[in-house]
Amino acid sequence: MLPAVPNTIGKIDQLGFVVTDLYAAIDHWTKRCGVGPFFVHEHVAYETFTYRGEETPIDLSLAFSFIGDLQIELIYQHNDVPSMYTTLKQSAPNGLVHMARYDDDLEAASAGLIANGAKLIQYSRDIAGVETIYLDTDFHNGGLIEFIKVKDIHKQRGAIIKSQANSWDGQHPIRSFDHDDPLKVVW
Repeated sequence: MLPAVPNTIGKIDQLGFVVTDLYAAIDHWTKRCGVGPFFVHEHVAYETFTYRGEETPIDLSLAFSFIGDLQIELIYQHNDVPSMYTTLKQSAPNGLVHMARYDDDLEAASAGLIANGAKLIQYSRDIAGVETIYLDTDFHNGGLIEFIKVKDIHKQRGAIIKSQANSWDGQHPIRSFDHDDPLKVVW
């Protein structure tokens, strides 16, 4: 048996779920679980997206909400290019893909896990500057660790999503941010 190692993940800010139908998943979370509203970002544009060291032309749509301080992310991949999401969907079409933490220094955040044998398997940077890394801890499907680095505008958007989720009255379960005013909520 391997000796226990100190908690190198830190706190968990987000749980991410791969889904086969983004809007059916939103419907489930809002109607069955009372979680919402979800802020949808369709067809995220990436500057770079690599899976196991290879560039991949991924087409993702994402939806975000909160349960208290914990962010829920729903991930739908429109195409079948190699990624963590297509890999996990082969064994479980819907389910937990990662636990994530927001951090301004991805290298420092991941150093402890990498020192303990975790492997970097996915990296992305979208056109808005959000960077993510996925580490495989080789334990089970859905056991990936993600670290996320965001710009100040995304921190402000996160605060808006959290505020609206924590005071949600069940109305307008699907929302987004205006393309021309990045902090204006539309539904």
